[in-house]
Order: sequence, then C-alpha cells, then structure tokens
Amino acid sequence: MMDSLKDVVDEMLKITCVLCNKYVTVPPIYVSEDGRKYRCGRCKDIKCEVNNRCLLYENIGKFLKFPCIYKKCTELISWGEVEGHEKMCAYRTMTCPIYYNNNCRKQIESENLVSHIKAEHILLYREGTLTITQTKGKRKVIVLVEQGIPFLIFLGKQKLSITSMKPNICSTYDLKLNGPLSPSLLYEHQKINEGYDELINCIECIAEKCQRKYHLYSTLYGNENEKLQYTSVNSVVLENIFGYYSELTYTINIFVGGKIDGKEVRDVAVSTDVMNSTQLAIQNNDVWKNFECPVCIEYMTSPIFTCQAGHPICNSCKSKLSTCPTCQSAIGSSRNFPLENLAEILKVSNSYRKDMRCNNSEDSKEMSIPDVDSSKTD
Repeated sequence: MMDSLKDVVDEMLKITCVLCNKYVTVPPIYVSEDGRKYRCGRCKDIKCEVNNRCLLYENIGKFLKFPCIYKKCTELISWGEVEGHEKMCAYRTMTCPIYYNNNCRKQIESENLVSHIKAEHILLYREGTLTITQTKGKRKVIVLVEQGIPFLIFLGKQKLSITSMKPNICSTYDLKLNGPLSPSLLYEHQKINEGYDELINCIECIAEKCQRKYHLYSTLYGNENEKLQYTSVNSVVLENIFGYYSELTYTINIFVGGKIDGKEVRDVAVSTDVMNSTQLAIQNNDVWKNFECPVCIEYMTSPIFTCQAGHPICNSCKSKLSTCPTCQSAIGSSRNFPLENLAEILKVSNSYRKDMRCNNSEDSKEMSIPDVDSSKTD
C-alpha cells in the first residue's frame, strides 16, 4: 500500500504549474480543457487559459504527503500545509532580490542572503539607520540590516517601499526628508511589508517594470498591488514643500516588532517642521486653490476623489454626484493620494477655512501657514 501511495506521489510530481513551474501541490488546482496544462494555487490570482477546477486531483492530494520544492529540505508535507512550509522553510531559495540594480540572477538560500549581499554587492548593503542622498527621478535598491533582520528597501521615482526578508516580522519605519534648506519632512510609523515573497514583492514588480508571466503584479497583467505598503514621495508634493530640488537626503529608521520605546505603534502620521522655514511662506495663493472642492468650495481633506480626467472632488460632494461638475466625466472610487498627503502635511482643515480665505485675499502677498504640532516633529 505504501509503495502504491509513493507511486501516486511520484506521478503527481511529474506535473508542474504552467506559470511558476513548481510542483502542483498547492490548492486550488486548475487544468486546461485538453488536460495537458495545470495551474497551482500559488498562481491562483493570475488569469490564464488554464481555469478549470480539478477537484479529483485535490481530493487525491488530501491523502498524501509531498516533498518540499527546495532540494536540501527533507521534510514531507501534508496537503494544505505546503504553501505555509515554503514561506518558512530554512532552505528557501530566491533570486538575488537586488537584481534590479545589477542584473544579478544567482539563486540564494534565504539564510545566506546577507553574506551574498556583503560579498557581491557591498555598496548596496547598510546596517542600522540609513542616511542616503537620492537624486530626483532615480531608483535605488538597498539591503538594510536591523537587529539581525535584513530589509529590502526600494527607492523609486514616486515611492519608498520596505519589505522584511523574514516572515511574520511586524515592523515600522520613520522616514525623514531633508533638502538643501529647511524645512524637513517626517513620515512617522510607516508600515513595512511582512515577509518577502518573490512572486509578490519582486523589485521589478514594485517598480512596475516586471514582465514575468508568473508574477501577479507583472506589467503583463496590469494588476494594481493593493496590499503593497509604501510611502508616496510624489515629486509634485515634494516641490510644494522644498521648492525646486535636484536631490533630497533620506533618513530611515526601522523599528522591529511594531513597538517604539515600549509603546504600541500609532497610526500613520505625517508632519513637517516649518518652524524656521520661509520655503512654504513664499508660495503664492494659487497653492490653496488646489484644495477647493469645485462644488461646495470648501477646502478638501482626506479622502479626496478624482474623476476619470483627474479633477478633484471632496468626499461629501462625491456622494451626491455621478459625473464631474468640471468636465462631466464619470466619478468612480479613484483617490488623489498626493493631494491628500499634501493636505495632511499643510494641516488643511475647514476649521480655519475662513482664516485662510482672509489671507488669500488680493491684498495678501503671502499664504498663511497653519500652526504645526511640534510634538510630532521631535
């Protein structure tokens, strides 16, 4: 009987997923109409021609144990536990995660990642607090080690994303941006993506340049990664803060375990130090017009929505309209996140709308800067 079961397992292991080319040992299992191609549960969210559910295969698999996809691992894993084991396996291998910078395609065991980076890509390796100068419009990839845990940092043209290379590590980070002059901009307690998964957290996927057919967020499919945690560093927003700039200094502090100074992490907060700055004060009155809802003429705060053509509208008025009052195009659920971030940074609020409008009169030459909670800039 045992030999028969082994023969069944051996036969099933001859089948591999048409997308990721791994054993078809993670449910749900799909088969093509001609029965020649299979798709495994690792790739369940990727649409392709292989989309007929194969329940018979799944029912047989429930009675069997399968080897790990990583060759050095000797464990036999029960059906339904394979995917979880693969994410935690001590012999888990991955393509060098920073190949975006240097085209390195070596397969590395996760436990050897740090030694590989130090040996092959030492210029992209850091420990502790990271302070780095980022040129506008450029991309960088860095591996930062904090408390023995490696984190993959992607600095893109419009966003910063950090991913823990180990699973189930609840961590956050603070990001501080500095220009050649004041002010500084602080993003507090930003969330870190937990557990690097090459099919999801691929650097090229995050950069929106991946073309691998087995990656869910490949450009081949046009899927938006709604689960990806990142900090928006939209250049339009930053120019409103720093004026024209060619580069900024990024300072990143990672807090492992989701706690800071023994206290639970607070919700995401954004603050800016404008105490000694004239950078914002010299902006003209047109800045505040960006926050006016075209319907109620109130200053908009998060959430701020946009029509298909990009015109903003406040949350209150969106619920009353189906088409844009500016261009008559449809209003969906698209958000204007850069404008929301800038509203938070500048502390836009209807509570002082009237004061703002007084300062925005024709007699005023400078825009009024709301008070900043100094406790958030320490």
